[in-house]
Amino acid sequence: MDREMLCDWVHRYNELGLDGLFDRPRRNGPPPRLSAEQQALVAEWVEQGPEFAGRCGALALCRSAAAIVQEFAVQLQRAHVGKLLRTLVFRRLSVRPQHPDASNGPICSVQSVQSAVLVPLLLCRRSMSRR
Repeated sequence: MDREMLCDWVHRYNELGLDGLFDRPRRNGPPPRLSAEQQALVAEWVEQGPEFAGRCGALALCRSAAAIVQEFAVQLQRAHVGKLLRTLVFRRLSVRPQHPDASNGPICSVQSVQSAVLVPLLLCRRSMSRR
């Protein structure tokens, strides 16, 4: 603790009493551009999916930003829409790429064979390395 911090605490105690010593909530940055009700409406759009109200790809950030401008007359960049969706506890999901000619049948059988063969080999290697 340094002298400046102690001086700040004394001034806060003298002005506000014991309540002045509690941590103050941070108010860094500008206020949010969308109200809580507007954020709840954006969350409903995302939950209802891309076909909601003719919005093709509601989870696409640029399309979501355009929908926010159209609905609320508030200009947001793609990055800010992404941050908004993260604060609303939505996560970006991506699908594992798959070749168009691939079929699911042989892949599953190969994986089962690989797991049946590799697990005993790994166990043997671990047991041999401990000796």
